[in-house]
Amino acid sequence: MRERIRKEWRTFSAEPPGTRFERHYERQRELEGGLVGRITWMVAGVFFFLAGIVMLFTPGPGLLAIGFGFTCFARESRGMARFCDRTEMSIRRVWERWRNRGSSK
Repeated sequence: MRERIRKEWRTFSAEPPGTRFERHYERQRELEGGLVGRITWMVAGVFFFLAGIVMLFTPGPGLLAIGFGFTCFARESRGMARFCDRTEMSIRRVWERWRNRGSSK
């Protein structure tokens, strides 16, 4: 199990940004994990999303938990996978602008 997770992470992180979530979704559809596995991922997504909302107002990594909840949903929904791909690209653009904010002087 642990090796399978490592292999999937290596595959996921090697994918080009902007396509990795949708490609992960497609790989999961090929595996046909079954109804119990799909329900488990959706429940995990709801849990992390709601926990993230709570952590926005209490100590804890709220945005990280919300993001993890979205990625759990992305595993089971092509639309959410596309949303995660677009969001990743937007975050990368903002990050690059922030990093380069002082280099134009």
